[in-house]
Amino acid sequence: MTTETALAAGAVGLLVAGGVGVWAGVDGTVSVGAGPRTAPAAFDAWAVKPVTDRAAALPQCTYGSSSGSSSTISSALSSGGPSAVSSGGSSTGGDPGLLFCAQSGSVVALVPSDGAVRWRRTVAGAGLQAPVLSGGLVYVPTADGRRLEAFDPSSGHPRAGLDLPAQSGWRFVGGTLVVARADGTLTGVDSVSGRTRWSRRIAGYSLPSLTSFPGDALAYVTSSSADGAHTRITAVDPETGAVRRQATLRGYLQPVGAHDGSVFLLDLDRVYGETEAVVRYTGRTGAVRRVALPTRMPSAQAVVRGDVVHLLGAGGTLRAVDMGAGRQVWQLETAVSQGSAPVCDGRYVYVVAADGRLLAVDARTGRLAGQTRPRLGGRPGALAAPVLAGGHVYAGAPDGTVFAVDGQDPSGW
Repeated sequence: MTTETALAAGAVGLLVAGGVGVWAGVDGTVSVGAGPRTAPAAFDAWAVKPVTDRAAALPQCTYGSSSGSSSTISSALSSGGPSAVSSGGSSTGGDPGLLFCAQSGSVVALVPSDGAVRWRRTVAGAGLQAPVLSGGLVYVPTADGRRLEAFDPSSGHPRAGLDLPAQSGWRFVGGTLVVARADGTLTGVDSVSGRTRWSRRIAGYSLPSLTSFPGDALAYVTSSSADGAHTRITAVDPETGAVRRQATLRGYLQPVGAHDGSVFLLDLDRVYGETEAVVRYTGRTGAVRRVALPTRMPSAQAVVRGDVVHLLGAGGTLRAVDMGAGRQVWQLETAVSQGSAPVCDGRYVYVVAADGRLLAVDARTGRLAGQTRPRLGGRPGALAAPVLAGGHVYAGAPDGTVFAVDGQDPSGW
């Protein structure tokens, strides 16, 4: 049976009490010290302002290491993509990784343990999208969508960037940059050398959407019919451009995640674009499962964890839909009028609110587990989803702050 829970009106006031101290570092970064209840002793919560301008835009951040790819949790990861995010990750091997944030014409590498600035670079037009790690480099998209500036992730030294052609979307998948053109032409570019690996046109596509998901080795191209009755989805090998799977499914669909050979999609209303159902398509068998939602969700954003899809709609409704069981398992009214895409580490679902609060919701029961204090101010912009790495949660706030808390104990925030 579906469990529905409402947040108490006084919850914010109960959880945001506590003193706050501010100090300025020698590099000009402003650090905000947390109150005594912010985090357990195992991890000292921190907050910094990488760009000290009061009108700084919302930080767009990603986590990654020089030995692996990024764990980017941002709905603005690539142009033309759906509102979907990964479920988080951590660094590989002995490389502890860094937090890379783009904001108001700057890109900054922060040490995850304390928020210290490792390096800072100026990139004209940076800040609308999060940096991406691929091929041992960190790439920073520019505002015009025509170039990716590149830097060494450890030192910040500039490297040869990549120019982007006119396109409807791009994604880094492993060590390949996949670019989709409006006529359905896909091109794979080596992210280290900039050499074109392959190029092919997939017939029947017009203004395709391109996406990929952490933990899945394929890139996905989708295009819906003019009347929204059907959506075509093609899975492409990013290394070779070979088509691995292709299907035409009923509905106006947007892919939001992949797990164990299945792709998860939102079924949208053809007129208003509100989410009506969640769909799971399993390529190896061709099986399709559709779970209708009790009510439509406007501007829904989603994350996939195993067989469970968590959706947050405009207005604050947060739902968990178990596609294995074929039903919605819980619903929470968060009272968040505008929120980021959700992310999930298996224990909690995390969301950033428009007032800068980070909320943690129990992934099993749908109950609020904790929330940070509000961080208002700065310029309005797209809310970046939280970043999960090493058991910690990192988030950007409207006041220009990047902050970190221990994901093991949200009640202590």
